[in-house]
Formats: sequence, C-alpha cells, structure tokens
Amino acid sequence: MKLLFKHTLILLSMFILLLPATASALSVGQKISINSFNNKDRVSSTSTEVTVEKTGNQVFISNAPEAIEKKSQVNQTLYRDSVRGEFRFWSYHINKLGGPISFYMFVKNTNSYPINLYYYSKGDGLSTDPDNPAKAGSQAIDKFLKESSSKSKKFIVRLKPGESHFFNYANSKGKYTIAFIGDFRAENATNNQTADFLKISDIVTNDGSKNINQYANTTTIAPTNVDVEAGKDDCYRGLLEHSGRTVTVTLTLDSNNLEKWIAFGDGESLSLKDEQERLKSRWSREGRAQDASEVFTVKNGITKYQGAFWATDYTFSIDIVNKSERSKVLTLLGSAKDAHRGGTIHYKISPATKYKPSVKFDKGQAVVIDNRKKYTLDTIIPPGINSPYGLFFMAE
Repeated sequence: MKLLFKHTLILLSMFILLLPATASALSVGQKISINSFNNKDRVSSTSTEVTVEKTGNQVFISNAPEAIEKKSQVNQTLYRDSVRGEFRFWSYHINKLGGPISFYMFVKNTNSYPINLYYYSKGDGLSTDPDNPAKAGSQAIDKFLKESSSKSKKFIVRLKPGESHFFNYANSKGKYTIAFIGDFRAENATNNQTADFLKISDIVTNDGSKNINQYANTTTIAPTNVDVEAGKDDCYRGLLEHSGRTVTVTLTLDSNNLEKWIAFGDGESLSLKDEQERLKSRWSREGRAQDASEVFTVKNGITKYQGAFWATDYTFSIDIVNKSERSKVLTLLGSAKDAHRGGTIHYKISPATKYKPSVKFDKGQAVVIDNRKKYTLDTIIPPGINSPYGLFFMAE
C-alpha cells in the first residue's frame, strides 16, 4: 500500500511539472511573450479609459542627419533654433565617416540682460557596436535619469547680452554612435526669472573648437540624407513644445476582457488622443533657412508628420478595476505588438525616488513591472530605440 502511494505521488508530481506555466506564477522582473495579447485588446486612441495631458518644456532635437556620412555634414551646425529659457536638448548621431569627430552644444544669450545658465540633469552614451547603435541612447538615458532624481540645478556659466558659451558633450573616434540628453534652465541674472530666449546650436567638427563661432553663425546648416528613389528621408530635427506626457489610465478587466494594452510613442495616426504633437523645423532638408514648418515625410502617397517619440517623459497614473474572478493583476512594459525590434525599459514606480537600472527586452517581449491595481509609473523611450512601446494589463 505504501509503495502504491509513493508511486502515485511520483506520478502526480510528474503530471504537475508537465502542466504549462501560467501567468499566476509570474513575478515582478520576469520577461514573457506578449503573443496572448490581441489587437482587439488594444485600448483605442479615443477610449475614455485613457487621457493624456502634455507637460514639460520645449525640446531641441538634433537627429538629422542621423548618419554623418558626407564631408559636407562636418564642421557644420546640425541644427540651430531659438528656445525659451527652460528646455530639453537631445542629440543622436552615427559617425559613418570613421574619422574622429566632436559634438558641441553652443549657447548664445540673445536677451538684453545677463543670464545664468544651469542644468538639472544630463547624460551621454557611446556605442562602438555597429549592430547595436541604440546602446548609446540607452546609456544616455540611464545617466540622465540617475542624476534627475535630485532636481537641483547646477551652475554652468553667466553670459552677458550677446555672449556665447559652448561645451563638448560627445566624441566619436571611429564609426560609433553618440547620444546625449540634458535638461537646462537659463535665468535672468538680475531677478532669477526664466530667461526669454536663447539661441542654441548643435555643432559637429573634426577640427576641435577653434572655429566653433564660425560654424555657429553660418547662413546654412548641414544637409540631411535624402534619397527619394530609395525611400530614404532623414529629417528628424527641430523643436517640440512639450517634453512630457501625463497619462491617466482607468480601465476595467472582467471575464470578457482579461487582458488590455496600450501603445505609446506611436505615430500620429495610431497615437493616444492628445498624445502627439508635430515637430517644427526652421531649416529645410538641404540646410536652408525657412519659417518654422511642420516636418513630414511622404511615402507611397501617404503623408506622415514627425512627432514626439524618443526622450519624452511619460508619467502614467494607473487605476485598474478588476471585476474578473481572478485575484491577481499584472502590469507589463516592453515591446508593442507592432514594434519591429526589442529595446530597453527605464522606469520607476512611486513611491520610489530612483529609476531602476535599464532592462533589455526582445521583440515581442515585455517585462512584468508591478502587481498592484493602483500606482504611478514614470518611464521614457531612449533615442535610437524602435517605438512604439506597449503597456500591458492582465488579470490572472
């Protein structure tokens, strides 16, 4: 009898081990496939379950030419514009020329009063791996977020009216990829109020900084890489008005809807309502000055406006109502269903004050980040990473 009982226990144990793993066994930090989430589970862009508010400051974007591959694109300004006194600056470029080049942020005080220039946080990245250029963006975001938790401003320089200042934020000694992001503030030095305007230039050189003032004052800037026949249109440079999004998510999971998900950082036609805004540039693809104009591409007769994708702060206020018979609710963050590649996630969940170290995920994967029904999530998509990202909710 004892032998029979022992054999029964062994068989039962083997049967349990052969059963498929369920999401109920998942824990925070695990990576899983998102294959079970269907497009019908995607919360529509017009759903009242999700609302978006634009927040933050102007964003100066220098991402074109993304690949610096022509001599006419060196010893040049890559992008130049006027910004208000509080702004974000980010840059992402690939050195395809191979020789050493350096990148500089050039600031000119265009006000009638002296200013003090500060930064809140900044981060740089360098990828020497041609198969993983996005590593540079991930590194830059990690450093940027690690410093931003303090939110204290750090003094850089005081500038009289008409004076300028520059600093070297990245160097590429070979066919490498660089990334940089920083949040800055300029104040009227007489009353500490936010400065009205500054002129900012992103400059790349192969001769150091000796001619930097010359490159900052040209009538044209570097041309981008456009090849109409190959469908190549490199145009992502300009200004956005908002560096952040506050997203309120209040959704219900029930027996008929055990899974739901949203995508963020998507194109205008698929984005959440009020999420996107259009990038505006004061320079043409050829590098000629123009009035501030919306940036767009045309492919197969379809016009696509460039918007906010990378280096945007997302704060999700999440409240999940679970009306299903299942007791557990999980949230996952990672690859959206239609994303072409994997990437890295950078996030924190309140009341945490610091971001977690970046976590890598593959295409079609997401990471379990929380098991509560109500919390606040802060995250950001690094420059160079394929978007959109997905935020997934499941009852188990």
